[in-house]
Amino acid sequence: MVVVANSTPLIALSKLGLFELLKEYFGEVAIPKEVYEEVVTRGGSLFGAKEVSNSNWIKVIEPENRIAVDSLSMSLGKGEAEAIILAKEKNTLLIIDDKDGNNGNKSWGSSNGYSGFVDACSRGW
Repeated sequence: MVVVANSTPLIALSKLGLFELLKEYFGEVAIPKEVYEEVVTRGGSLFGAKEVSNSNWIKVIEPENRIAVDSLSMSLGKGEAEAIILAKEKNTLLIIDDKDGNNGNKSWGSSNGYSGFVDACSRGW
């Protein structure tokens, strides 16, 4: 199963030492370019940067509907907006640990957001 992830879950799971759970549970994770930029390029040596850049099971995929991304970016960060639209386009689960992002996901008609993934992992699922 391919899922889409926002930056916060990637960083948090790395910090918890649970990054590989994404691969174990989902097999492949898609992230938009802006999420890659947030975690790897601007994240530098912070948690998640090395794991994301070295993981061949994480694919960078751009959402096609740029108008939807731009519209959603008015109320959310660009990475969150791209992740929400990409998950909607792929009709797949979105892993996002952000109240505003999860609300934005719902406002675009998707109920596929899972905002409790990191919390569930940190509690031993």
